[in-house]
Amino acid sequence: MKEKYGKEKMLKKAIIDRIEENFGFKVKEMRRLAGGINNICYLIVLSDGRKLLAKKYYFDDQKRLEREFEAVSYFDKIGLFNVPKPYFEDKKLYLGVYSFISGKIKGPREIGKKEILDLVNYAVKLHSIRPTKTARSKVTLTAIRPAFALAGHMNNLKFKLERFKKYFSGLSASNSLKKKIEKLGYLGRLDVLIERLLEEIPEKELNRVLKWSERRINHIDFGFHNVIYKANGGDEPYFIDYELSGWDDPARMIGDFMTHDKNRQIPQELRELFLKEYKKARDLGPKERNRLDMAVTLMDTEWVATYLWSIAPERLAIRKLSIKNFNLESFVAGQLQKVGARLKELEVQV
Repeated sequence: MKEKYGKEKMLKKAIIDRIEENFGFKVKEMRRLAGGINNICYLIVLSDGRKLLAKKYYFDDQKRLEREFEAVSYFDKIGLFNVPKPYFEDKKLYLGVYSFISGKIKGPREIGKKEILDLVNYAVKLHSIRPTKTARSKVTLTAIRPAFALAGHMNNLKFKLERFKKYFSGLSASNSLKKKIEKLGYLGRLDVLIERLLEEIPEKELNRVLKWSERRINHIDFGFHNVIYKANGGDEPYFIDYELSGWDDPARMIGDFMTHDKNRQIPQELRELFLKEYKKARDLGPKERNRLDMAVTLMDTEWVATYLWSIAPERLAIRKLSIKNFNLESFVAGQLQKVGARLKELEVQV
């Protein structure tokens, strides 16, 4: 425990030194912000009164800092929608420093038609950015595990499922978790569901790869949990958290909103309004609409695999590191409950 706090103290000092060097002002206050699974965020107040967000990214093979900083830098420059202002990145500390947006994230009960149309407007503007030579020189990376065909969405589903199955197969027959999952038949039911989906999608459509002209920048992990309504800003939305984003199938971002665990508390009619208005605003034809609907169903099913993978040790380790007083038993029970609920819904739909 002492070692953990000692490392954080050293990290905070390094961040303060770097910020003071860059801005030429002393750091008056530094406070760690709550939330976040993969990263550590700090509110920084400079002696001149400016507020900054210092984001220490979790280092892995996903290039989180690089993805977010180049995306936010480009969006800030073209000014299509509101994002925090990017100041600098430090590859050694794996740190990004941005303006701090004072405001609130709206909960499901605060979401109405106005907020849904805010997100439609944002999604349409983001997807209006075509993959020109200039745009691709500014946003250089594809999204994490991009899905350039419907088969790619299926592969993302299977990737997570296989990672969980690898862990699951190593558990002893007497393991209580293994016995519970086997009793509920989750893995068998999910396998059957996947087979039914594959039967419904023509093979040609499943494997058709989007041309570069059809691809768009996607905001992965898309929903109101990554929208800050700025205080005293006329209820104006600012969009945050681009660390997994990049060029991808535009349907993936829309499916992300429609199926994301954090969005499921939003009334179904409002989520359906988002999908309807997005299709209308982008003037999608019948084939494009049908493909989008299929992608949404695949991503809905992917969430079952996401819940399962989240209880594997490799994923739990990240939560234990970043969430204070993480309750393992409660988390696992909650994820298994979600597996059952979503499987039941999908088995009726597909």
